[in-house]
Amino acid sequence: VLEDALPSRRSEESNDFSKSLLDKESHMNDTRLNWVDHSSADEASKIQEIYCLRLSYGKLFGFCLLSLIGVLVPPLLVKWSTNIRLKLLYQITQLRRATHLLIIGSNNLPSITPISKEFLENEDTPLLKKFSYRKFDYYIKDKEGLALPVQYLSDDVTYSKIVNELSRGLQSSLDVRNGRKIYGPCLIDIPVKPWYAILVDEILSPFYIFQILSMILWYTDNYVLYSSTILVMTVISSIIELIETKRNMIKLRKLA
Repeated sequence: VLEDALPSRRSEESNDFSKSLLDKESHMNDTRLNWVDHSSADEASKIQEIYCLRLSYGKLFGFCLLSLIGVLVPPLLVKWSTNIRLKLLYQITQLRRATHLLIIGSNNLPSITPISKEFLENEDTPLLKKFSYRKFDYYIKDKEGLALPVQYLSDDVTYSKIVNELSRGLQSSLDVRNGRKIYGPCLIDIPVKPWYAILVDEILSPFYIFQILSMILWYTDNYVLYSSTILVMTVISSIIELIETKRNMIKLRKLA
């Protein structure tokens, strides 16, 4: 059962990154979201600020052109930097138009997360908006402009209610369907990336991009033996790291 709105919480000190965003879109209302931290969230998973974003198709079109002109350099910058991705693809918007959220977490680290939508059956508010931050799920109350953690039991649930009502489980298939949409499956699912996805992530890291550019430069300066040696060492280390990463993912999935 979804809980009623709890007192909202804001960070008392906004970081410079957040202030610059607000200065640019100061004429708009409801661009920020109040929230309540998840009760199980540690200090690193707590939220400081939430801003509403919308994927701009005009910026997306310009980004595609820029990528063609820049020989795929802009996609690399977008992959490495959340700030650059924000400026090139998104714009601050109101909650009702938001497709993503900009979340400022601990140590003022920004991250962009999409808003998912689920339709509940026979509910007063059938549209459920959800997002995840550091593996914790939250749902959004549009009218209050509030994000609340998805938790099955609140702190005020009495022992008698647990024994007399909750111990019997869900009595209807409708509650089961809605419960799955709200809380998700009762499963710890550790995704295992395919080989090509791990390889692409590895190759597109700043270190390997620097290595590739350096080897191209060395080849043009006739340092063939040196650059070939670096190439062989890079390929071997990449293969070893690829195998180790895949093995660790499989181990984590088995443990879950």
